[in-house]
Amino acid sequence: MIRHQPPSRPVVGGGVWLKLLVVLAVSAVAFGSLLIWADCQPVRRPDVAFALLGYTNGPTGTRLACVAITNRSTFAIQLYGNLVEIPAPDQPGGLTFYRKPEGYHFNSVLGGGAVERFLTPIPTNQVPWRLRCMAYTDVGSVRVVKRMAFMALLAVGWHPRYQTMPFDVEGDWIGNPP
Repeated sequence: MIRHQPPSRPVVGGGVWLKLLVVLAVSAVAFGSLLIWADCQPVRRPDVAFALLGYTNGPTGTRLACVAITNRSTFAIQLYGNLVEIPAPDQPGGLTFYRKPEGYHFNSVLGGGAVERFLTPIPTNQVPWRLRCMAYTDVGSVRVVKRMAFMALLAVGWHPRYQTMPFDVEGDWIGNPP
C-alpha cells in the first residue's frame, strides 16, 4: 500500500523572523543615516537682493510695485511671505506691516544666481517702504528628510527641539529711510 504524504508547507519559524529583523535593522540604519546626513548639512545665510523695477496699477486700481528678487548665493533657497514694511512711530519698534489684498503672496524656489520678478501691493503715497521675506536654505531632499523626521517624532509623542527656521531677509528702504 502506497501512502500519500501531504505536500510539505513552509514552516513559519526562525528563518522568516530573522529576515524580518534584518530588513527592519537595515531600514533603521538607512533612516538614521539620512537623518545624520540631513542634520550635518551646513547652515548658510542666503544673500538676497531686491530691486524696484517700477510701479503700475492693478485691475482694481491697487498700486503695485514691480520688484526683482535675485538670489546671489550659490545654493538654492525658498523665499516666501513677502511683507511690505512701513514706518509707524506710534508702534513698538517704530515699524508696521502693510496689509495687502489676498492673492499677492510670493512663494518661490530660486536656484543660485536666479532672478524672479513679481508684483506686490504697496500703500498709496507711502514713502518710505521696504520688502521683507523669509528664506529657507534647505531646499529639496534635505528639507524633505528633516520634515519627515520631525513629523515622525511628533507622531510618537516626542517633541524635538530642533526644527529648521527660516532666515529673515530685508530689502533696502525705498524712499527716505526712517
